[in-house]
Amino acid sequence: MIKPKNKFHSDILKMFSGNMIGQVLGLISIPVVTRIYAPELYGEYSMYLQLVIATSILLSFRYEHLLILSSSHKAAVNNLKSIMMIALVASLILPIFILSNKNLVEQYYSVKLDNYLILILVFSGLLTCLSYGLEQNLQKKEVFFRSTLGDVFSKVVFFIFAVICAYSSLKEYGLLLSLMLGLSIKVIYLLWISKFDVLAGKQRFSFKELKGLSKRSLALVYSHLLLVSTQLLPLQYVAANFGKNTLGQFSLSLATLSLVVLLGSQPMSKVYFQRMSKTNTNQERLDLWNQTIKLAIMISSPVFIVIYFTSDWGYQFVFGENWNEAGSLAKILLFSSYFAFISRPMESTSLALNIWWYSPLWHSLRVFSMYLLFEYLEKNDIQLEQSLEYFVYLLIIVYIIDIVVQRTFLKRNHEEKNYKRIIN
Repeated sequence: MIKPKNKFHSDILKMFSGNMIGQVLGLISIPVVTRIYAPELYGEYSMYLQLVIATSILLSFRYEHLLILSSSHKAAVNNLKSIMMIALVASLILPIFILSNKNLVEQYYSVKLDNYLILILVFSGLLTCLSYGLEQNLQKKEVFFRSTLGDVFSKVVFFIFAVICAYSSLKEYGLLLSLMLGLSIKVIYLLWISKFDVLAGKQRFSFKELKGLSKRSLALVYSHLLLVSTQLLPLQYVAANFGKNTLGQFSLSLATLSLVVLLGSQPMSKVYFQRMSKTNTNQERLDLWNQTIKLAIMISSPVFIVIYFTSDWGYQFVFGENWNEAGSLAKILLFSSYFAFISRPMESTSLALNIWWYSPLWHSLRVFSMYLLFEYLEKNDIQLEQSLEYFVYLLIIVYIIDIVVQRTFLKRNHEEKNYKRIIN
């Protein structure tokens, strides 16, 4: 049985409170970062960040995202131990793979790599896996608010170290080093909050439960790698056709809008998935869907209306005079971000229903359609703002398709269960 509606809203509020503090700190730090790091360096950091995400996917095969489906909290702890053993072994192998395919990786991500950077990227990816797994471990126990405070400490450390690096010889690596240190602090905090349960007792590794999640894991790996591709494709297009300065402007627009989406939709998404995975009652699942999507629309609509009317002058005012172009780009991109905000909590519906094949299919559709779009835009030499309008139209369409299909899965599952119950 899922909790009463007021408990559902209470848990979202707990998640939202912690996330809000972290994301607000992130928003506060960006105006300082944009004044001490040039748009070119900020644009490069956005490309490296995608490489960190891709690294984290390959290290753990996304099993840490499925810890909430463990049969008990004890099982979740044991599963996390096994996942981190997989990630540690993979972290020893992955740098060798990157080095042996260095030219291919540099070409695909439009970045330059050296041995020092590769170590930073792999270690940051490992910390990303561990931090998410520890969050899931705590949320399995319904420790929602304190589990989100790791982001707060991470953002504070990132900000402080980014400023220090900007005025030292480490400026070229400053943002990445700051990310790595922030993740380290987050992991230490989460270990402390969880009373180091993942390190307690005999380190016995069991893959029994993980085997049962293998299809969902592969679906997540494939989907999340495609998600990285969808984030890279527009960055590569902008960098190749409009230069590194515009890449920085575009990256800032994406980063700030993504923070808004994460701030509001991530708490709903985590609580929604936790509730959806706990119940087999179809009517409660439908009620949960209705509550969540209504809440997403109610929260996001006024927020994005404010952004629309303030972005033209707001970005230059907040982030500095070098970032005037970012505001006009954000005004275009916010329409797709609005639909991303609404769609994000609902996307875990198919995963909770064990329709593991849908997410890879939808992400394939998005990547393939985006690839065709950018090929068309590049061949026809279309200007930046018009290109982004086409890009936004495409994203809105695929988000609407996702919402409709996820709802259809839930409704069909409800009808099939009712039919079987009547027959029996």
